[in-house]
Amino acid sequence: MMPGLDGPATVARLQADPRTRDIDVVLLTAKVRPSDLARVDMLPGVAGVIAKPFDPMTLPVQVADILGWDRA
Repeated sequence: MMPGLDGPATVARLQADPRTRDIDVVLLTAKVRPSDLARVDMLPGVAGVIAKPFDPMTLPVQVADILGWDRA
């Protein structure tokens, strides 16, 4: 858990700032209930969600896939 702000509050602050509102966000979360994942995945600016625990060896591929980056 993040101290002070949770993921949705952090995303809201990023969206409120013109300097950061166009940055795609990938959230890492320990809250893996379908209702929790659906709630954060619907937030403006959230490109996707990765549930903890995650495999650090595949994390770059997961992030690239979420952001639609070509890995070729």
